[in-house]
Amino acid sequence: MSQVVLETVKKHQFHAIKKMICRSFAAVQEVVTEDHIVESLRVEASYRNDFEVVALKDGDVVGHGMLSEAKVGQHDKFLALAPLTVAVDHQGQGLGGKLIAELERRAQAEGYRGILILGDPDYYQRLGYQEAQIYGITCPFEVPSCYFMIKSLTGELKGISGQVVYLKSLT
Repeated sequence: MSQVVLETVKKHQFHAIKKMICRSFAAVQEVVTEDHIVESLRVEASYRNDFEVVALKDGDVVGHGMLSEAKVGQHDKFLALAPLTVAVDHQGQGLGGKLIAELERRAQAEGYRGILILGDPDYYQRLGYQEAQIYGITCPFEVPSCYFMIKSLTGELKGISGQVVYLKSLT
């Protein structure tokens, strides 16, 4: 059985990523927007391709995740994880967690304070994410607080509070 390899995205993989995202999200929403979010984030001035990771199996894209700049109030050095996608036939095998761990490792190495996520609390809490509201961090969108989470990369979020400011592509 072949191994899954994680690597920094390459331009020639963009089309395969788009197809995988569309297939993965088609079952859960009528209008797929995640592929458009990825394309918009890639043209943001702060885009870093080292914060966009693909999972490959036998050369095929089976997973994708990316981070983008965010602020918490006036505090910088935060990132948003969006989107995170695993091909339907590779879900439930820990691949999403591996993608997140790799992105967290890269962000931590660059001195980022934390990563914000809007997602399933049952999944992300297993990976160390907590409700952001316990730190006084609020989401600019109306969502139940349990879905808006943060993970500290420094071990400390004391004194950090305020509303999150995302890049325009995520709003």
